[in-house]
Amino acid sequence: KVNLPSASTQAKEDKKSIIIAIDSNGSYYYGKESIDLEALKEKISKLNPKKDIISLQTDKKADFHYFVDVIDFMKTKGFEN
Repeated sequence: KVNLPSASTQAKEDKKSIIIAIDSNGSYYYGKESIDLEALKEKISKLNPKKDIISLQTDKKADFHYFVDVIDFMKTKGFEN
């Protein structure tokens, strides 16, 4: 058996997992908070595309442009997937 040394401090990454949802009426949600598009953009701007993970969920009855509006903005902020 080999006893390996352990680090006294571990690198800790503060990754956030955010859910953005669009309902059938085109309303946006950041987590469970109902929010308009401009406020949503402001919140996305504060996230780190290298650390934070955004899941975008869209109701199948929502107009596609609501989804595209969010994706286009996310791309301008460096979010790729």
